[in-house]
Amino acid sequence: MTSKAKYRPDIQKRIDDRLSYMTDKHRKVMSTRMDVRFPKEGYSHDGSNDEISEFTKRLKEPYTEKGNEMQFVWARERNTSENVHYHFNILLNGSMTQDPYSLFQKATKTWNTILGGEYDGLIDYGRHEYKGRKPPPSVMIEKPSSTARGEELERQQKAFDEAKEKARKRAEYLAKTYSKGDAPCRVREFGCSQLPKKPK
Repeated sequence: MTSKAKYRPDIQKRIDDRLSYMTDKHRKVMSTRMDVRFPKEGYSHDGSNDEISEFTKRLKEPYTEKGNEMQFVWARERNTSENVHYHFNILLNGSMTQDPYSLFQKATKTWNTILGGEYDGLIDYGRHEYKGRKPPPSVMIEKPSSTARGEELERQQKAFDEAKEKARKRAEYLAKTYSKGDAPCRVREFGCSQLPKKPK
């Protein structure tokens, strides 16, 4: 596989669009990666995306009800296991949510309800070691203060740019071409939340 085919541009665009939208709208944005898996035994998966569609709907609802906007992208993959798994990137208003572990707990409870059992370890925090280090569970992206000036403004802008790029690079994992391409006919390999329509 050539380097040009390493990532899918259609998935990358969904990631970039939602990251730009959230960072434009909110002063702080929490970007979180997670993986969602099926149990190895005791659950029959029919090959569709029905469970993950229900998962995104139920996971988003309590945040929306509290006025905390959520944007997400998911990608479906399968390596050597019988069941598929899903990679997620989730963006939340960081002024309202600073703790990624509360999101993980909600995700675990929601997924177990959908599967109809009590399972451990099916929600993976996406913290796999890379070059000897484990990434943090989330990245907080914070805009420069409106009162910052001079060197302080430059420092805050640099921190914002670096955090946004770090979040983008972590989310880019969803767009990798490896382990995709086996979805049944008419079954999507990725999905995402809807962005508000721009006024004409």
